Amino acid sequence: MGYFGFDDDLTGIKSFYQPFQPLPGTAVFGGVYAERDSRFRTGPLASIARLGKGQIAGLYLNAGDAQFRRETHVGRRVIAGLAQRLFSPQVRVAGSQFVQVALTKKAGKTMLNLINMAGNHGNQAVFSTDDIPPLGPLRITCRATRKPKQLTLQPDNKPVAFTYKNNEISFTISSLALHSIVVINE
Repeated sequence: MGYFGFDDDLTGIKSFYQPFQPLPGTAVFGGVYAERDSRFRTGPLASIARLGKGQIAGLYLNAGDAQFRRETHVGRRVIAGLAQRLFSPQVRVAGSQFVQVALTKKAGKTMLNLINMAGNHGNQAVFSTDDIPPLGPLRITCRATRKPKQLTLQPDNKPVAFTYKNNEISFTISSLALHSIVVINE
């Protein structure tokens, strides 16, 4: 049993760790620890390096399997942190780590599908669930090359107040029950 962490937040893991020595110019983050104490760091958890015209990331233990078997907020934060360092997301959500975003376009409109992933439905030991807590308020930012005409929250067909500054649309959704769609009418 070892531990891994991100921003001084540690969790346990049963996984082999592949020690590595980062080359100059390679960014590292997170850590792997021999004890549940940040003083016992054995090495970095992940790295990102330039490769050709892009970047490549390495995660030096099996965090996916660990997250599947023993879900922790640290595991979610590690994967999210690595993805945010690799990509410049078009949509950012603040207020909950349990919002899944699916971005689609239809008939000249951009649609942000917001899906509530809270609850224990991902746990194989749970046969059924009777409660998924609502999330919110959620502060959402979406990159856009021009100011939209309007935003509408579906299925309620409610207008959404927004600001547009520096090629970003910003707005707040007070509550997300299960699934809502923000339609951006350009």
